Amino acid sequence: MVVSGNPLADTQDAVGGWQYPVAVPRYGVQPGWHSAMAQGLALSSTGLADALPRYDTGP
Repeated sequence: MVVSGNPLADTQDAVGGWQYPVAVPRYGVQPGWHSAMAQGLALSSTGLADALPRYDTGP
């Protein structure tokens, strides 16, 4: 879980979201759209990772 938290933060765009790189003609959206579901899942994941205990790995 902790390992998956950092790549999420590293891939956020300038407005703090994660963009889908594909068009969805059915809904008329072009590549670069943001999904509310994806934003919620990513936020949940980073929140859970932050709540995990931290262990000292030494020097």
